[in-house]
Amino acid sequence: MVKFSKELEAQLIPEWKDAFLDYRQLKKNIKKIKLSQRSPTADQKLHNRFGFFVFHPFQVLKRSLIDGFSSSSSSSSDKWVEKNQGDEEDLHGEDLVQLFSQEDEVKAFYAKLDEELHKVNNFYKTKEGEFIERGDALNKQLQILQDLKQVLHARRRKSRTPSDVSRSLSRSDSSVRSTGTASDISECDETAMDEVVAALERNGVNFVSSTKTGKAKKGGKPRPGAMRIDLSAGATTPTATSMIWEDLVNSPRKEGSGSGDHLGRKKIQCAEKLIRGAFVELYRGLGLLRTYSSLNMLAFTKILKKFDKVSNRQDSGNYLKAVKRSHFVSSDKVVKLGDEVESIFTKHFANNIEKSPIQVIELNMIQSRKIWTALHVLGRVDVILQVLVLLFAFLLFCPFNVFYRSTRFCFLRVIRNIVLSPFYKVYMVDFFMADQLTSLIPLLRHMEFTACYFTAAGLTAHSYETCTSSQVYKRWAYIISFLPYWWRAAQCFRRYWDENFDANHLANAGKYSSAMLAGAARILYAAHPTPMWLGVAIITSIFATIYQLYWDFVKDWGFFNPKSKNRWLRDDLILKNKNIYYVSIAINFVLRLAWVETLLHFKKIGGVEHRLVEFFLASIEIIRRGHWNFYRLENEHLNNVGKFRAVKTVPLPFKEMESDG
Repeated sequence: MVKFSKELEAQLIPEWKDAFLDYRQLKKNIKKIKLSQRSPTADQKLHNRFGFFVFHPFQVLKRSLIDGFSSSSSSSSDKWVEKNQGDEEDLHGEDLVQLFSQEDEVKAFYAKLDEELHKVNNFYKTKEGEFIERGDALNKQLQILQDLKQVLHARRRKSRTPSDVSRSLSRSDSSVRSTGTASDISECDETAMDEVVAALERNGVNFVSSTKTGKAKKGGKPRPGAMRIDLSAGATTPTATSMIWEDLVNSPRKEGSGSGDHLGRKKIQCAEKLIRGAFVELYRGLGLLRTYSSLNMLAFTKILKKFDKVSNRQDSGNYLKAVKRSHFVSSDKVVKLGDEVESIFTKHFANNIEKSPIQVIELNMIQSRKIWTALHVLGRVDVILQVLVLLFAFLLFCPFNVFYRSTRFCFLRVIRNIVLSPFYKVYMVDFFMADQLTSLIPLLRHMEFTACYFTAAGLTAHSYETCTSSQVYKRWAYIISFLPYWWRAAQCFRRYWDENFDANHLANAGKYSSAMLAGAARILYAAHPTPMWLGVAIITSIFATIYQLYWDFVKDWGFFNPKSKNRWLRDDLILKNKNIYYVSIAINFVLRLAWVETLLHFKKIGGVEHRLVEFFLASIEIIRRGHWNFYRLENEHLNNVGKFRAVKTVPLPFKEMESDG
């Protein structure tokens, strides 16, 4: 049966770990209570002789009187009584010391319990307040979004296209139609602008430079609590700048183009996406807070039950009632807000729920098996491969809202950000995926060969060397080998610029630069197999390997901390068996030396063809990267998240303005 302390550690929220009830420390307090007690036999003797502990002072007084009276007697019987009474006095003196020691430990236990209850309550109140405040802000954001959507819809309905205008012109007098048409359009636009401003001002939105509409406050100062519409948080272009959504109100449509409506729709869609994501994170945070409450309540119940069992008391029931009346248990604000968020999300965003990536993979595998069975009867193998490649390419780039478009496009966006480094701001998903690509260089080389294979009309009509002997193929092979390292180094340079010139990012870029330098030396040695280039290749490869190993163990994994309570690891570990970490260190060290084979090109190892050896090394590199992924994420999760951030803070499109006053 698994101990509750281990169950609690397995279920608690890592980012909030320090805010949970310190169950282990309270168990230590209970252990001290247990050690302060006498054996059950001594307890029974004491109870039989003198009753409950409350009569101990009277028994001591009684023994003192007897000792004084018996001091004048010299009979053997009196001496026997005196001897036994002396033994009893020693026994009771020891009992009193043990009793007071136990009471001190009980007081220490309750003091620690009070401290933990206060900590849990305060943390819950803080998070509850944050989520409620976030919920209010989101409701306001959603109301503004709905007003804007209604106004934009009304403007599209009222506005007439150039063809409509032409038809109306043909049905009226030339002098009248020119003035009439202009006034109609102007009146329509002015009405739409008025509706926009009125809708936004109902929700506290103010456009400080809305001079064209005449709706700005006098003096250009926004009223307290006013908001502006800002799309900077949702911008994804490399040269993104802060944009105020004033053109929706101020800028008239371009004549005959309808671009104004299109621009408004795109911005509203972007704002809707941000608000939707914020609701998702809010709902997730509320669920985590409910989990926090239930786990702490269960921990209090378990520890008080254990205390009753060890101390032979039954007085913890009142304390448990007090725990149940405390704010983190009795408050229902989180539950109500969760129901409200669920209702709002279902009403406004239910049609945009994203599908699980795992479902995408399973669906693709099922479809692949069906397609393979259907195409197998067509004859040529190469035809089936070409059809499959084209099919999966179509599924990946398909613009229609089928086959989990949001997931596919998310993957494509990440690849775009990597390929165009350093022009895009780097997030964790970007550099984490780029690190995977550095381990997938053999796969990229095989993809190059596959493309050449199809271009050459199949190997059934050409030899294997048709592709590998081509100079163009070799040049692209070198480029493909360098690109993942360049992308990763470029990301480091971008992070150095974005994160206040942190030198650690330059050092990280140096690691990937050393890998490129070592790769170039190996290529030169392959082209000119002389002892000089062999020495250069070995030296650069050793330097790059040492650099990479240091960064793996110290920077990415957080290991080799001499002051850690876990020898040469770090203080916080997820896996309980520490030996697994040491084994992974050894595996990472050995597999980082795979370059030896690529440099020396062993023709055969135990009779195995060298291409098979290279395939094997490429496969175990995936294993090495899998280890790296786990410990990199573990270190990020335990040591780099900070400030109890269990959910993302989604930037919102509508932001409050600072008042000049």
